[in-house]
Formats: sequence, C-alpha cells, structure tokens
Amino acid sequence: MLFTSLVFGILCNSGTFATPTASRHPVKVVRKHKKIVIDSHRTALHSGPKPPTIYPKKTFWLFVWKGKNKVFLFRGSKPLKAYWVSVGISIFHPTPIGWFSVKEIDWWCDWNPSYQTRMKLAKVQKGFPMSGAIPGGSRFNALGAGKLVLNDKGWFLCHGNNNPNIIGSEQTLGCVEFGNADIAEIVAKGIHVGSKVFVRD
Repeated sequence: MLFTSLVFGILCNSGTFATPTASRHPVKVVRKHKKIVIDSHRTALHSGPKPPTIYPKKTFWLFVWKGKNKVFLFRGSKPLKAYWVSVGISIFHPTPIGWFSVKEIDWWCDWNPSYQTRMKLAKVQKGFPMSGAIPGGSRFNALGAGKLVLNDKGWFLCHGNNNPNIIGSEQTLGCVEFGNADIAEIVAKGIHVGSKVFVRD
C-alpha cells in the first residue's frame, strides 16, 4: 500500500497523471461564463412579452415594449430577436400605444421637421438648419438610414438614428428609434408594408 502511494505520487509530480490544480480553474470559469451568456440571452428573449390575445398568426410583426425600451421581432407567437430602441419622452411626447400597420418604408429620405422641432434641436445641435428639407444622410437628419411609417398622417414612425448614444432611453418626440443597422435588419428579416406593430407601455 505504501509502495503504491509512493509510485502514484511520483507519477503525479512528473506530470504523467493530471491532478485538479488551480491551473485548470480558468478553463472551467470560461465555460461557465459562456454558458451564462448564452442562458441570459435566451432568458431575456423568452421572458419577453407575451403576445396580445389577437396577433398575426404566421407572419412577422413587431412588439414595441415602451417600458423596457425594446422592440421584439415576432413570427406568429414566437419571439425571434430583441432590439434596443429609444422611445418618446413620456411626459411631453409619449409614444402612442395600440395596434398599427406599416404604411410605407423609405430609405435615406429627406426630413422636413416643424419649426418648433427645429427650435428644440437647434439648442442642442450647433448649426442645425432652420429651413428647408434636410437631406438623407445628413448628420442633422434624425431619420437615419430609413423609416417605417405607422399611421396615415405620417408623423408616427419607426426609424433609424444618427446618434446611437440615445438608444435605450426616452429621448424622442414620439417615434421609435432603432440603430441604423437594426432598422435595416428587421426589414431584411421580413417586416414589410402591411406588417403589424403593437405598442404597449
């Protein structure tokens, strides 16, 4: 028995047999970390909003959760992806709630804000133009890469953004603002003219 213990000790010290040492912990920690990241992403998506009682059964649609500053892309009852967005300032310019339909999709479009809007933006953006249409692609054009028109009057939009620092907060005049890459992605994935959009507090 004593001989066996001595032989095992020599083999372990020589590296023939690996023993559970501190050098192995980083590998386990990395694996656990990766698992946590994956699980938290899955939980964040699956613990998202439940569809309302009536919803599009087989098509792509959007669920805007104002209180979370997130938009979920659904197909039927299944959430596919969540996006951080910026929504309307709740006291002054609340984002409207309820069901809407995409009336129009346009890319790199001109923007012609009201004089009141220009006055507000001129206070925080030096050199903001006070007249005329602001061309698509301009750093002063708040629509970013594109827009989805959600009502007949054309003032309620989901659109891109040229200031990614505000994404994830209440900063807009009522619209739902995506990152430019995200607004392009939801259209590429299946949102089109006629798609439904549901907005809740």
